[in-house]
Amino acid sequence: MKKIFLTLLSIVLINGCTYKSKHIVDNNPIWMSYPYIYGPPIVQKSCAPLYFYPRKTKKNSSTTAIFFPFYCGQQPRDFQLETRMGQIFFRIWQGEKIFPKSFFINQHLHSKEEALNIASKQNAFAVIGEITYVLDGGSLGESVLSLHLEIYSPKGELLWSLSHAGRIDNPPLIDWYIIKKQILMPEDGLGYLISSLALDLARPIYAWARGKDYKKFIYPKKNKKQKPSSSNLQSSLLKKAS
Repeated sequence: MKKIFLTLLSIVLINGCTYKSKHIVDNNPIWMSYPYIYGPPIVQKSCAPLYFYPRKTKKNSSTTAIFFPFYCGQQPRDFQLETRMGQIFFRIWQGEKIFPKSFFINQHLHSKEEALNIASKQNAFAVIGEITYVLDGGSLGESVLSLHLEIYSPKGELLWSLSHAGRIDNPPLIDWYIIKKQILMPEDGLGYLISSLALDLARPIYAWARGKDYKKFIYPKKNKKQKPSSSNLQSSLLKKAS
């Protein structure tokens, strides 16, 4: 064991004076440097509860969806935050082509009826998001975000009701003596969080919007010997959504 340690130490010292790259930080004026391993932010996600979803697979006649700023119930309302979260969520779903056509309307909502009226006039689905809890740690501190999402038909019928949450912590530097590991925090912690949560929630909606089998993202895999019970229905969904 001692020989292995000495061998690894020798390799590190040699590399420290002969190799330079973006993964090595050398703030020491002498020849010896300590290599760092940088990792992406770790998003800790909660389960993604599914409260309501369509019971039948059906090709939707309307392929257009309208998104709005996310409503934040915390007082006083932060309209800038609501717009930013709504736009990021919209851009993620637009980039993933969840709906063939989608638009973002920068109109801050005071009730769901406002969104439903706008969507009904455009014969479009209404995608309404709500921020149920938020903690903005920026690029240095802890960021936490929980949201609730509802999708309504052009006729005002509730089709989907989902929730999701996540957090990013700024862990301390991990020192392994020979190698040090450091997590690089994003410049926009909340933006990073909502992007990750939006991708999770997009999976069943993508299939459903195209009339495909979306239930594989909801129901657990059937066992030939035993049918899935309602008790493991939720746990299976949460594993796939996380």
